[in-house]
Amino acid sequence: ERAMQRLVRRRRISRPTQSLALEDSAAGVLAARAMKIAVIGVGPMVTQYGAEPDAHLATLAGQTLASLTTLVERTEAR
Repeated sequence: ERAMQRLVRRRRISRPTQSLALEDSAAGVLAARAMKIAVIGVGPMVTQYGAEPDAHLATLAGQTLASLTTLVERTEAR
């Protein structure tokens, strides 16, 4: 959480909704959730400790920012 707060100060990110986390661990997913950032799990991560990403991909190969954003938006609409 403190790392994200430092990033917000440095990069002038005004809202976490302007961010998208790509995480490969439960700890990363939980950290993104704590900051209310949309999160995509990448790779063979095991969901544990209530760490459920908004979406999951086996790999980022062939993905673009637009496709990742669409993936998260579709998941949020459910």
